[in-house]
Amino acid sequence: MYGLEFSPNNLNLYYGNLKTNLGRIYHVDLTQTASTLARNQVEGSTDDILNETDHPDGAETYAIGALQLAVNGKIYFAKDYESQLGAIENPDLGMGCTVNHYALPTALNVNNAYNLCRLGLPNMLPNPCKEAPCDCGCAGCNENAEEQNEEAIERAKTKYNVVKSKNSCGGPFAENCEKNAISGKINLEPCFYFHWGDGSNDQIEEHDTEVFYITVCNDFNDIQYNGLRITKITLIPDHPIDKIQIVPDRFINLDCLEPCSCQTREFAMITRADDTAGTYKMEVEYCFESVEITSKPKEGKVEFGFEITED
Repeated sequence: MYGLEFSPNNLNLYYGNLKTNLGRIYHVDLTQTASTLARNQVEGSTDDILNETDHPDGAETYAIGALQLAVNGKIYFAKDYESQLGAIENPDLGMGCTVNHYALPTALNVNNAYNLCRLGLPNMLPNPCKEAPCDCGCAGCNENAEEQNEEAIERAKTKYNVVKSKNSCGGPFAENCEKNAISGKINLEPCFYFHWGDGSNDQIEEHDTEVFYITVCNDFNDIQYNGLRITKITLIPDHPIDKIQIVPDRFINLDCLEPCSCQTREFAMITRADDTAGTYKMEVEYCFESVEITSKPKEGKVEFGFEITED
């Protein structure tokens, strides 16, 4: 077996084989039970063979290579040493999907003959966004991402203690956003804030579940952070998770952080051991893909001086 692909509705799986002169495409109904799926795949029952045929032109090879879902809803498949791609026309239908062996001819070469296909197809994203652009922007892809962030910010504001990641950070939630990153030639790190404590007497005990928040702010008015993520949160000194655990402790997506804006996320620290009392540091590792200059206005004028002389 070589190539495989899911139908657009994700209810059917198709895969092909490399058997010489006898190309097969198999269909698996993913709505069946797991045990039935395994039996069908292992035995290769003829009931699940969607198409099995000698090549119509009597070619010596007819191995089925890669399968790939296209934007038109068809699954195209490569046929080794043939001059066209085949296609599963209606993959959502399962066994009634219709196979077309001559769906798409290859391009002509310099000798005005069709190029021969081999086993592969380009490695492309199989399920591109259809209903909306893939770039979800700073608000996130879920419909109420902005409202959820505002709710997390309001919860964080109720916490008694706020710890800055560096002294140069102003107040959280972009309350002070006068710095200019580009002309100021300063460190481009975003500011992080650790919010915890339900009152002045609140403590983190050895047997406790402490809900806390981490806020990330962009204090600059002319740059935007793209692809911002918290990659890991570590307590120093470290303990096994059966004693102290932070949930979640890695892969927290913040996406982009616009100028003079903040993103807040909720966490929990779970402590459940008698020998964990002491002083700790919380280390927050992060990364971002790029920094984008967003200074306004986004238009301007330039001038060139020159002179016209007398003849």
